[in-house]
Amino acid sequence: MKIALDIGSHDGRDSLRLLKEGYKVYAFEPLKNRYEEFFAPIEKNYDNFTLLQVGIDKEPGLKKFNDNTRLGTISSLYELNTSTVEELWPGQDLDKHITVREILCITLFDFCTYANIDKIEYLHCDTQGNDLNVLESLGSKINIVEKGVVESSGERSLYYSNNSKEDIIKFLIDNKFKIDREEYRGHSHNT
Repeated sequence: MKIALDIGSHDGRDSLRLLKEGYKVYAFEPLKNRYEEFFAPIEKNYDNFTLLQVGIDKEPGLKKFNDNTRLGTISSLYELNTSTVEELWPGQDLDKHITVREILCITLFDFCTYANIDKIEYLHCDTQGNDLNVLESLGSKINIVEKGVVESSGERSLYYSNNSKEDIIKFLIDNKFKIDREEYRGHSHNT
């Protein structure tokens, strides 16, 4: 069965699409409060779905994670860029809406080794400012990825992060990936 990784699964929407396309899906979503609403129904209906409630980063370990769900934005290992947030949602009290949690992060290299995965037919990465680190976490296993989508910040990053669109594109090209298209969607790019 074809393998897909959905990293930063958020609400499981992309996992569900990949499951319907016939993939065995490993979804990574560290926020445990999303399980009952989004992932329990998927697990109930699909045998080829595995949820891992961990984050992915190039350095494993316990990390601070900014749970921004009460603000209505996506959560991240990175803090929200206050000037961008103020432009998009004026007057928000960030301290009131953000909960800092501690999550366990692993590398994709370690996960693929442990799960005995030697080919990833599809990789979806949407980790809110940490996407380059996720790709780098594959290390020498980067070549087992056949295709996928990586979402990155646009001109104005929502997070204080050094994972720019340009750096992600350079990393992909340096690792012999062909970029078929680049799309702009509001605040993010899909590559």
